[in-house]
Amino acid sequence: MASQKFKHKVIAIAGPPPDGLTIDKLKHWTEIHKGRFAHELDEHVTHLLCTKEQFKQRVPRVREGLKRKRLKIVDFDWFELSAGPGRVEKVAKYCHRHMLKKQEATRRERERIERGKFLAERFVNTNLYRVHYDDYNFRYQVSLVRENYLESGHRERHVLYLFESIARPPLFLFAAEYFRRNGDAQPAYFRQSDCSGLFDDEFGHFRRFFRAKTGIRWEDRVVLHGTMPASFFAYTPPNRGKPVGRNGLFSATMSRELNAALRGLPALAVGEQLGRDDEEVGTEAVGDAMLQEEGDYDKDDDKDDGVDWSLINAKDASDLESGGVEMEWSDSEDQDDLEILGDSPNTSSSDEEGKMGLCFELPSDDDDDKGVRMGDMAALDED
Repeated sequence: MASQKFKHKVIAIAGPPPDGLTIDKLKHWTEIHKGRFAHELDEHVTHLLCTKEQFKQRVPRVREGLKRKRLKIVDFDWFELSAGPGRVEKVAKYCHRHMLKKQEATRRERERIERGKFLAERFVNTNLYRVHYDDYNFRYQVSLVRENYLESGHRERHVLYLFESIARPPLFLFAAEYFRRNGDAQPAYFRQSDCSGLFDDEFGHFRRFFRAKTGIRWEDRVVLHGTMPASFFAYTPPNRGKPVGRNGLFSATMSRELNAALRGLPALAVGEQLGRDDEEVGTEAVGDAMLQEEGDYDKDDDKDDGVDWSLINAKDASDLESGGVEMEWSDSEDQDDLEILGDSPNTSSSDEEGKMGLCFELPSDDDDDKGVRMGDMAALDED
């Protein structure tokens, strides 16, 4: 019984066959095994035979064959071995597409290793470190943006990283990139430590850098989003259910409700506003509807969230816009002077111990400061 190895296969060649083979032999062996030999490369061809040199030179038929994803471009060795005794050889071993993919993968891997070695001197060796994820699956790679006053239409951008070593037990390393304008291909690099260290130390560098550039503690990145003047860098928290990370004073939902109250936005619109804030930088704080009169707690039953925030009435919006909102924290961190990749306004903190919360001090003609503390939940319950 005649062999049917090449049944349903239409074979063509990309160029002259190698020594020992002729077109007549190729056609004869193909037809013996119930296949069909095509002199032209048409839509019915299933296998295109070519040598390595023809594939590298991208002869016309090879170029045309690469445009057809289902066409198998194989070496002549596949045909010779399959036409002999035994079973048809697997195409993958002789497929030029597969060999090209392997070569590209090898080249990319070599470039990745070389780039990691290059970055090791100035930034972080990406062959040995990866970006850290916390147990909420939050990626510690955050962008801070600000309008570039020297170049209209451009933005400055810091990208903060907390790297984790691939080796175990893990070590950590904080580093940052700085882009002066849109489209910068080569950033400026910053690394606080010469070598990796414990999580608390490197995460502390991360938090202090974040506060120096945004004027906000890392714990308050959601609550105080969009409330700082345009001179600060702005951070936009993830939205639409994406994780916002650990170390928050409140849950993500409560933090967004507080942020909505501060910015005078409907609570349900905060998620949408966060999405739009990717296109904005450093919005100015406060407005008429930002705060409620003390003692008037959610008068509208439809919007009552069951929480009494005891917010002060902002009667004079113009004073607020001109003076801003002063934020004072009682559980302050040590402030390191970070003269890093550009200047940032200074922030101040209080050394009061034993309490934790956010105090909003509104401008007033009187010498006595007026404010009510948010975050001291015991005080809220007593009210």
